[in-house]
Amino acid sequence: MLVTVIVLLILSLVGNQFGANLSTRTATNDYGLPSCPGTSSLANITPSPVFERDHTLFFRYDSVLWRSTNDGNTWDAVFNAPEPVGRVRFLSMVSLPNSPALTLYLSYSYSTGRFPPLSTIARSTDGGDTWINRTACDPNCSGADATNQPDTVFATRIEDPLVTQFGKGILRSDDGALTWQVLRDDVNVWRVFVSPAFADDQIVFAGAWAWTDPPPASWLIVTRDGGSSWEYADVGLNSSRVEELMFSPGFANDHTIFAYQHDTLFNSVDAGRHWQPIYFVSGDYFLDLALSPDYAEDHIIFLSKNDALLISYDDGLNWHILVGGGGGHFLYQVVVTRNQSTPPRQMSGTVTPFYAMPSSPSHHLYLPLAGAIGISYRPLTLFLSMTPIGEYTHYFRSDNGGLTWRCLALPPVDD
Repeated sequence: MLVTVIVLLILSLVGNQFGANLSTRTATNDYGLPSCPGTSSLANITPSPVFERDHTLFFRYDSVLWRSTNDGNTWDAVFNAPEPVGRVRFLSMVSLPNSPALTLYLSYSYSTGRFPPLSTIARSTDGGDTWINRTACDPNCSGADATNQPDTVFATRIEDPLVTQFGKGILRSDDGALTWQVLRDDVNVWRVFVSPAFADDQIVFAGAWAWTDPPPASWLIVTRDGGSSWEYADVGLNSSRVEELMFSPGFANDHTIFAYQHDTLFNSVDAGRHWQPIYFVSGDYFLDLALSPDYAEDHIIFLSKNDALLISYDDGLNWHILVGGGGGHFLYQVVVTRNQSTPPRQMSGTVTPFYAMPSSPSHHLYLPLAGAIGISYRPLTLFLSMTPIGEYTHYFRSDNGGLTWRCLALPPVDD
């Protein structure tokens, strides 16, 4: 009887509002963003896989790759794509156990008056100090995606319907991007997602792309033997492109993966054989996904959507708004890494979390949890880029899990 009274009281407070948008239900966030310099083009911030030890950041902007080895205080240009119209396209890196420096793979393109522009791959085995051009798989390749198996990388191809001579599919190299083996040539693939335990499990997921109808037979495929065989991996997913897929840092033990498609976040606890929707935003869409590097212990998930940055401390059951929620902004990229900071004695927010009932991907009821704490300190460093509508892109950093933010010092980019 008491439980029934409590449930009725909660319902009377919030009403039967199915399909409610979390950002409109929780507008009490006190943690705004400072006024920071911006860039006219969007850049990508990529911390080192061992950022808490080497304090290294990369800033990929137009034709230049910038690197900071002192926590983002100063920057050096470590790679310039060749003219004319050079563009740095994709950066992947791996920290190998027996190597003191990062191994980096950088994809870049440049125009020579032909279409499509030439695309190639450069590799550095000393963290970006020196680069050696490798053999591009062809002008249509994107990548390469590094693995924790030395010299093994993957690349993808999307075949432009107007330029078909270069093919499509998935490629693999086992000699550091010098030579390539075509694994699939029957599907357009825009991204591959490599298991953090690849050397042991040989798992790689691939997200399909559709230029025209009909759509691909499966929007997500997977290999569990390094690329020799592939199978569909979309049981439980929607019929749309997989925008992002992220493995738990403890994937080798917990077999947990997260993925989102437009407006729905899914997870799998059996290495991608089955998926379940765990969070849905009505009339909204997601833009980026990040997991705490200590996810196996703290179960923290970050999601950016078109007007807010969200955090969950409990595997997606409850969500809090860290930034935004009032509309008018366009949040894009969030990346997270651990740091070695010491927590303050008192630092907590007052945001009321909401419980998202995932029984139906199209109907959600958000109920405030009585007595639940708000956002709280975590020893995590977050990097966020935000593009207000019609404005420059701005870059921010938090060293306390998103409680407070400061401007990220930018390289001397030409704007």
